[in-house]
Amino acid sequence: STYLFEGIKLLDEKSWMEDYDLSMNLHNLYIEALYAIGDFDGISAILGTILCNARCLQHKCRAYFVSVSSLGAQNKAIDAVMQARSVLEVFGEVFPDEIDANVIDVEMMTTRSLLEGTTMDRLLHYDTMKDNDKLTAMKFLNSAALYAHALSDQKLFPLIVFRMVQLTVNHGVCRESAFAMATYGMILCLSEDEIKLGYCFGKLSLSLLERFNAKEQHARVFAVVYQFINPFVEPQKACLIGLVRGYEDGMLMGETEWAMINCHCYVFLAFLCGSELESLAKTAKSYLQQMREFKLLWFSTVPVCQAIENLTTNTGDPTKIEGREMQEKDFLARTTPQNGTALQVFYVMQMWLAFYFGKYELAASSYEKLGSVIWRQRLRGASIVKKTFLSGLIAMALMRKEGKQKKWVCVAKRALSRMKVWAENSSWNFEHKLQLLVAEWAFFNGHIEKAAKAYDLSIHSASQHGFIHEQALACEKAAQFSAALGNYITAKEYLTKSHGLYIQWGAKRKAEHILDQLGIMNELG
Repeated sequence: STYLFEGIKLLDEKSWMEDYDLSMNLHNLYIEALYAIGDFDGISAILGTILCNARCLQHKCRAYFVSVSSLGAQNKAIDAVMQARSVLEVFGEVFPDEIDANVIDVEMMTTRSLLEGTTMDRLLHYDTMKDNDKLTAMKFLNSAALYAHALSDQKLFPLIVFRMVQLTVNHGVCRESAFAMATYGMILCLSEDEIKLGYCFGKLSLSLLERFNAKEQHARVFAVVYQFINPFVEPQKACLIGLVRGYEDGMLMGETEWAMINCHCYVFLAFLCGSELESLAKTAKSYLQQMREFKLLWFSTVPVCQAIENLTTNTGDPTKIEGREMQEKDFLARTTPQNGTALQVFYVMQMWLAFYFGKYELAASSYEKLGSVIWRQRLRGASIVKKTFLSGLIAMALMRKEGKQKKWVCVAKRALSRMKVWAENSSWNFEHKLQLLVAEWAFFNGHIEKAAKAYDLSIHSASQHGFIHEQALACEKAAQFSAALGNYITAKEYLTKSHGLYIQWGAKRKAEHILDQLGIMNELG
């Protein structure tokens, strides 16, 4: 940016008249460089110059595009979306001011109708989009989608995705079509019945990247595919490789915001799928430092980093999301409706820790609070799986403690139903979770033989597929089951195995919690 600024200083008052192309290119390159390094104040200072001197709307679009991205990166999602919509309206892409479920359903049906009878291979080989106005619209839709997703109710987000798909089908494919197909696949994956179709659109998006050699699209497409689509089908730890590549390519291409999104997705997914905690803590700390430097997405990542610290160190209450990385009260006081992702992450982490350390009432409270956030912003990908898994376990733990309640019966049955469908799509990722839910449900209903078998199936499946943290959890739950039957020797064997697995995972604090349970078990027999 320094060299570009020095070049601009060499221009005189007549340059915009006599050397218009040079002046425009220098100024546009300069604000793009400022965006890449997170100098948002510098962008505001130079933006007015470009807009005042540009000779037509098309010449302003490059600067407007940086302005939209800059506003979004500063957590001004509403302003970013408003500016993008104002530009899109000029190019004929208008969205209704009032958006309800009926509007979204109509657009979804329109999109499905356009795609009906079209194969993935045919979409991949569509003619390229040639209409300049539509190409410009695709660029702004491509940018606006992220910030529409950040809005509190997210109603505009699916309409943007459907519009991008519709433009692709009606006018041809372009570089931005890869993101359109990825996000469409993500929306499909919200329905358990359409995961396979969503996965096909995810693969199509990756093929479109290759067709256009669209490296500037890698970071955004990889974040969507490897966080929100592929974890439903492919081994989750394999998805981490794609997120690392998304981060690296995003940094290389100046897509800093999407690079940081890949960082966040990596830390979150790596934690959920049981990556070794000591190594993950180092990676997360490095990523978090970069996020803070760029002032991007650190607020959503810090609860995960704190949860890792809670599991690996022996300080404070392990169920409170506070310590060196953050303070609970300060974090919640600073969240706004536009921080929906941060709140989701916070409550998922709190649910997890509270359940792991046996505070089921706190876990249930976190589940309720998470539900109020989801009402505004839908959980996607690995988040919804973890929430569903934990909610089922929490429901059954509470019912064993407090008796059968209709509300928790519904939660448990819903968890079993969803996990069964997910396991059909990927036994690798979900079979051990399903079997643990089956075991806990059988235990609650007094089906002893079925429960015993399901616990062992869960332990074996988790071991086979590398989910060491959930193998440890299954052993712990099998121990509690055995102890309830008076089989204290078997219970101690399960707990001893659980302790070793938690140590192997790196969760020293949780391992100490298991030792406490072993001490109680020794006293009982």
